[in-house]
This record gives sequence, C-alpha cells and structure tokens, in this order.
Amino acid sequence: MKPQLFAVRAPELPLDITDEIIGRWAQTSGKDVVKAIAMAGIVYFQEKNNKMDFHFVFWTSEKWPDTVITLDWNQISDVMREVKEKGIERKDLRWGTRYIEKEFKPEVQK
Repeated sequence: MKPQLFAVRAPELPLDITDEIIGRWAQTSGKDVVKAIAMAGIVYFQEKNNKMDFHFVFWTSEKWPDTVITLDWNQISDVMREVKEKGIERKDLRWGTRYIEKEFKPEVQK
C-alpha cells in the first residue's frame, strides 16, 4: 500500500488527491502518466509562501529526478473539485473509512 494524500472539507468525505496531483504534473512535464502514478511516493509536504510543496520520489531504475510539485490553494481546490465530481466512493480495507478517489485520465490535446 502506497502513501496517499487526502484533502477534506468537513463534513464531506475525504478526497484522495494523490493520483490527480501526480497525473497533472506528469502530463505537463511530458512524463508517462501511468508510470509516474505507479512509481511515485510522497516523501513529505509543507506549506510555504501560501502554497503547498509536495515532495515526491520516483521508485524506478530510470533517470527520474525527485520532484517537488508546488500548488497554490486555488489549484488544490481545483484538484479537489475534479476528484469530487468524477471520483467514486471507496472504503479503506483496514479501517473501513469511506473516501472518494478518481482515476486520473489525461486530457487529449486537440
């Protein structure tokens, strides 16, 4: 089981925003989205200058640099809105906690 990032606006269900954050970064960085999501591990996150820095490591033999993904609060709200609108309800197998998760689907460029 890999570490996940959750965001919540009480009293709503928690939102698993992990794949959406990594997927958006991979898409704009020209990385393979599926690989990025599968290989990424959150190391830590911190608030700095009214933004959130998410520090990721990629567990691969390929030359992928450790990455900091910085999002402002409007971007985080956008991620949360996307997960809430298009995600599905899941239940944690160990604790039984309900949450919403969305599979990241890259946007098709026209």
